[in-house]
Amino acid sequence: MTISERDGVFRLCIVLAVLALPGALAAAFTAAAAFPAALAKAEGIRPTGAFWAGIFAVSPYAPFAAILASCVYAFTALILIRHYFEKNRSPEIIFLTLFAISFSFEMFRCIYPLREIYMLPNISLDIASRALVFGRSLGIFSFFAAGVYAAGLDAQKQQRAVLLVLAAAALAGLGCPVNALFWNTSIAALVGNGGMFFVIEAALSLAAAASFFAAAHNRAEKLFLHAGGGVILALLGRRLLLDADNWYVMAAGFALLCIGTWRTCSPLHRVYLWL
Repeated sequence: MTISERDGVFRLCIVLAVLALPGALAAAFTAAAAFPAALAKAEGIRPTGAFWAGIFAVSPYAPFAAILASCVYAFTALILIRHYFEKNRSPEIIFLTLFAISFSFEMFRCIYPLREIYMLPNISLDIASRALVFGRSLGIFSFFAAGVYAAGLDAQKQQRAVLLVLAAAALAGLGCPVNALFWNTSIAALVGNGGMFFVIEAALSLAAAASFFAAAHNRAEKLFLHAGGGVILALLGRRLLLDADNWYVMAAGFALLCIGTWRTCSPLHRVYLWL
């Protein structure tokens, strides 16, 4: 993938983030009053892997803030990535761009409280739920691909890898069993075999971090160790933010995500600065 082609991807993702941000703001604020009602229908079902369930109680408007924070993160991260990596030859950055835009898909969670107001048809819930699964799959697959490229995969096959990541995310979104009529306390639809998907995501997250650590040895560049630490923080923050049903969890997730993204991208910028 040439720099000009990659810049086209940057521009497309920024346009999508720009469109998603006001859409999320409008939908979220329109549905703000209905968030407690939507939460009540969750019947206390906490997200898979919510280790904070026995510590923090559910806050009705925390998912509302998490949706907005996700869209703000996507827009801000994409602007900064394009600014600092526009002429940079880092093969990992295209996948970090896809990781960032994946957060814009969180706006589809607004469909559940909106249904409490407008009595939307069930098909709209199913479409929004599958779009959400696609976005979340895109995020984790993209970060895993970034790790594989950091470890030394041939950068000439980058375009094919991008298409493979998009296809895998689309397959997950279309093929994953989703019960769109029921959702958890983070206002996200219940996914069939949720425990299995949680384990797969955890394994891919660990593999992505391990790939960056391996890159430090394979390429004799210690900056990849810092990037690997950033990967761990970013993916932990991502999980907390996406599953946040409490203000403390939401704030911690957003902070870790931002710090982790910076700790990942900053070493990469320094590694490829003069290449």
